[in-house]
Amino acid sequence: MNHWRRCARATIVALVLSALGACRPRAESAPRSFDQSVEELVRCVFDDPSAMLAPHGQAALEASIRRALREDRYRFSIRAGRCGGALDERLRTSDPRARALGDAWDALLPLAQAQAPDDIALERAIRRIGVAFRGARGR
Repeated sequence: MNHWRRCARATIVALVLSALGACRPRAESAPRSFDQSVEELVRCVFDDPSAMLAPHGQAALEASIRRALREDRYRFSIRAGRCGGALDERLRTSDPRARALGDAWDALLPLAQAQAPDDIALERAIRRIGVAFRGARGR
């Protein structure tokens, strides 16, 4: 019986240690460039990001956000929230363009998730993202 208890304890300890190992932060990778992060964000949120990544993508980005909100506001807000991490804190701290775009993106999410969305506030938030996107892309 003692043997089985020791085996059970060893198994539990091994499981706990492996779970803790999975929670350990990964080695710091080299920070992505701002352009790479913007591309990652757009590719994550939208199924067809090609128009938004074109030289005059601001209008396409704003139109895509409006379309996604009309189709399924809840699904868009979940997907957009998950993808917002593309503009991580290190990048936001070091690059004012990333900070502006990230702040604009973060401001949209609670508006999109509201029970009764304020259409004017949503439109302002979408426009703010478009302006930050245009400024970030240098166009």
